[in-house]
Amino acid sequence: MAALAMAPAMASAAPGNGSSTPGAAQAMVVRPIRIVAVNALRFGQIARPTTAGTIVMSPLGVITATGGLLPSTAIVQNIARGPGSFMITGDPNRLFRLTLPTRNITLRSGTRTIRMSAMRSTNWVSGNPRFDAAGEFPLFIGATLNLRANQGVGTYTGTYTATVVYQ
Repeated sequence: MAALAMAPAMASAAPGNGSSTPGAAQAMVVRPIRIVAVNALRFGQIARPTTAGTIVMSPLGVITATGGLLPSTAIVQNIARGPGSFMITGDPNRLFRLTLPTRNITLRSGTRTIRMSAMRSTNWVSGNPRFDAAGEFPLFIGATLNLRANQGVGTYTGTYTATVVYQ
């Protein structure tokens, strides 16, 4: 038995039992998708509220306020308020997907914090956005700032991540 297992096996094919044909191969290299921050999301100067409230920055730059922050929309600003803005570049006319944080983002001033929530963009109504013929897509981001009553005075900062991928 051992001798049979070690003997070389012979394979032969009878004519007509095989076929071959060339196959095709293809690869497409596209421009890498890229997102670059242009402007920070800027809520501006806010009067310290005596009761809790929110400041909402729309992706179009419209400010609204609730609760103790209603008077804050009338403060003369020394710095410009505005939505966050990004430039996304990629393969012309190609669809991509944008993901913004769904969790709260914490802005800090020393040990004090403010919660930022409800991040959104209104660059498209539904579905996935598409690059223009030049491979560009400007993106504007808004969010809600949630302040507590007697929020500590200071300059609050934080970061968030906007992610883009091809569809």
